[in-house]
Amino acid sequence: MAVGLSSVDNPTPWPVPVQFAKTENLTPSSPITATFSNNVTAGNAIVVLCMGASTMTWTGVTDSEGNGPGGNYTKCTASTVAGSQMFVAFSAAGGTAAAVHGAYTGTAGASAVYAIEVRDITNYDTGSGNSGTSTTATPGSFTLSFPNEIVFAATINTGTALDPGGNDAAYFLVQNTTGGFGDVVEYQTNVTGAQNPAANLNGSQTWAMIAGGFYTPQNVPVPPGVFPMISVEW
Repeated sequence: MAVGLSSVDNPTPWPVPVQFAKTENLTPSSPITATFSNNVTAGNAIVVLCMGASTMTWTGVTDSEGNGPGGNYTKCTASTVAGSQMFVAFSAAGGTAAAVHGAYTGTAGASAVYAIEVRDITNYDTGSGNSGTSTTATPGSFTLSFPNEIVFAATINTGTALDPGGNDAAYFLVQNTTGGFGDVVEYQTNVTGAQNPAANLNGSQTWAMIAGGFYTPQNVPVPPGVFPMISVEW
């Protein structure tokens, strides 16, 4: 007889980023490719933030290893604004340093593809996207439905972006870029409830920003009064 507990009773560590790849181009052609430096671990997820001019539409993301349903990454529907879109592939095949391709249509401007390998996520929750002109960029507030989520956010703007800021200065900086971009890529893990990431800009600028939260049911605590599921095989 074998007795096993469901995965909800054996929580994994909180989600964390593993490695980061980027390509930024002032005069791009489709697709834009970002390649990881190290092999992707099988079972991890790849989150992709495609950032660009409002005249661009991101039509899809693929990679060299065929990750995602039918080889296509899933669009994170709430994490979007004109010219920028988030995608994800869960349960990557692993074993190689994947090259991630972001394809677009429309008139290209300054644009970037940021790819992040992430451990311990299996689901997209929600997010937001926004654009404007000000000294602080924010995608707009959104509310996470589960505990212990990880949130990624990115901005693209016309000048220089400095660091995470606004109401969520506790967000960790993945990278910022100068020289025609000024992007900030940031994240925070082990969070739940209302979120409103932000980026401090060097003066008033035109910007766009997207954000999204991810989780795995293994990181969702069992509510009080709910008993573990047990499977018994004879």
